[in-house]
Amino acid sequence: MAVQVTTVDPSEVKLSKEEVLRYSRHLIMPEVGIEGQRKLKAAKILLIGTGGLGSPSSLYLAAAGVGTLGIVDYDTVDFTNLQRQIIHGTKDIGRSKLESAQETLADVNPFLKINTYNVPFTSYNALEIAKDYDIIISEDGEFDGMKQFLAKYECPNPIMHLTQLDEGWRKNKALNNAIRKSKGDYLIFIDGDCILHHRFIENHIRRSGTKNIVAGKRIKLGPEYSKQLKNNIDDLLNFERRIHKELRAVKKDGAKFYEEGLFIDPDGLLGFIPKLRWMNQLKGCNMSCFKKAIEAINGFDEDYILPAIGEDIDLTWRFKGLGYRLASVRNTAVQYHIYHKENWTDQTENQRMMYEKQRAKKFVCENGLLKMNAVATN
Repeated sequence: MAVQVTTVDPSEVKLSKEEVLRYSRHLIMPEVGIEGQRKLKAAKILLIGTGGLGSPSSLYLAAAGVGTLGIVDYDTVDFTNLQRQIIHGTKDIGRSKLESAQETLADVNPFLKINTYNVPFTSYNALEIAKDYDIIISEDGEFDGMKQFLAKYECPNPIMHLTQLDEGWRKNKALNNAIRKSKGDYLIFIDGDCILHHRFIENHIRRSGTKNIVAGKRIKLGPEYSKQLKNNIDDLLNFERRIHKELRAVKKDGAKFYEEGLFIDPDGLLGFIPKLRWMNQLKGCNMSCFKKAIEAINGFDEDYILPAIGEDIDLTWRFKGLGYRLASVRNTAVQYHIYHKENWTDQTENQRMMYEKQRAKKFVCENGLLKMNAVATN
C-alpha cells in the first residue's frame, strides 16, 4: 500500500512540563533525548486490530509518548481473548474492543490523541483511513476479527480463508497454496482491488477448454468513479450501464484502459468485436484455466519474490511451451479496478530471471506446486 502522509516537523512540537517529567527517563538517554521525544510525539501510528499484536503494541507506544494512535477494530471482547490481548480485562468482556482499548490507553497516557474506527479494514476504506498516518501496524490474517468477518459474510458458496507467514511479497506462494486447497476442477484468478461485471464468471466459463487459458483485461477507474462504485456496490447493474453512457466523464476522471470497461454481449449484434481483440499476455487479475493446466506447468514459480511478471507474464510463455493457447474475454469478462496509488518496484531482476528460464526452456518450473529439487532428492 502506498500512502502519502503529511508529517509534522518534530522541531515544531512542544513538550509540556508534565510531559518532560513523564518522559524524563527517555530524555536522559542519548539515543532518544529531547529531539527523539519530539519525534515520538509528532508520530501518527495506525493499528489494525487490538488483538495479540495490537494490544501490547498500543500500550508500549502510548507509554513511550507517541502523539497519535489510530485504532481500527469492530469486534467485542471475548473471554478467550484475555490470555493474549492484554489491553482488555475481565470487566471488559462483551464491550467494544475500541471502547476498552481507548479507556485503557487514556489511563496509560492522557496526552495521547486516539482516533477510533469501528469498521472492518478493507480495500474499500484502507487508503482513506490510512492516509494521515506515518506507520501502519497490522494484525495478520489469523486474528479473530478477520475470522469473524468472514464467518458473518454472506456468500452462497463456502469461503476458504488461507494465510501464510509475512515474509514480504510472496504472492506466488499464496497462489500455489490456493491451488492446492481448491476443490474444483476449474480456477478463476482475480485481484482483491477489482470488482467484477455481473457476467464475468459466465463468460470465463464459456471460453473454457482443456487447452485454453482464458485471459482478459481491466479498466482502471479514476478516483471519483471508484468512490461511486464502492459506495453503491449493491447497484452494480446501474453502474455497468452508466460506464457506457458517461465514457467522456470516465476518461476525464483519469481512467486508464477505459475501452476495457465497455461490455459487449457475445450473443448480441456487436458480438463479433470481442473475437477480434486478442490477448498476447496474461493478466494475473483476470485469467482462468482448468486446474490440470496450471498443474501441468507446476503452478506459479516461487523463485519470483518481487511483484510483477512472475504472476502472469511468466505463465504466458510456459503455457504456450506446453501447447496451451490464450482465449480472450476482452469486453465480455469486464473487470473494474478500484483506484489507488501504485508503488511499483523495479522489474529488472524479475525480467533477468525470466529470460534465463526462457533460454533454458523451463516450461515446468522447479519451485512451484511441487518442489522438484526435493522430489529428486527423495
